Amino acid sequence: MVDAASLHESCSGADAVVSCVGPRSNVRPGTVMSAGTAHMVAAKAAGVRRFVFQSGIGLSDGVELSRANRWLLRALWRPLFAAAIHDKAEGERVLRASALEWVIVRPVVLREAPAAGHYCGISHRSHRLWAGVNERQTAVPLVAAACVP
Repeated sequence: MVDAASLHESCSGADAVVSCVGPRSNVRPGTVMSAGTAHMVAAKAAGVRRFVFQSGIGLSDGVELSRANRWLLRALWRPLFAAAIHDKAEGERVLRASALEWVIVRPVVLREAPAAGHYCGISHRSHRLWAGVNERQTAVPLVAAACVP
């Protein structure tokens, strides 16, 4: 994601790209998401038309969370992960300003666990911020978003 030339070559001929890139540490994230997204937007020249960006719940308004979890999001989550949230916000900004078709997905905490074989969208106030989502199951809606005509 940080080498624009190799990214352009890797994306050559692809209709869509899904980015699940994230930092090793959300406390010290660097710019892998914003710089990488800028390079992906430049990959439009390689023929990419749609970009699916896995962002994060920290950029959400929290409407899908309970009142208590919205408070946790604002009072604890955002201050603790401010640098990562800023980097994701910049990535989203770059993507929105691009000429690509794009989809932004904002999962809650990702957990490594065996896939359960299904996924669901989160309806209003139905999900706990800290409960997490199986990272393998997030692949299903991300790929679906890349394939929508």
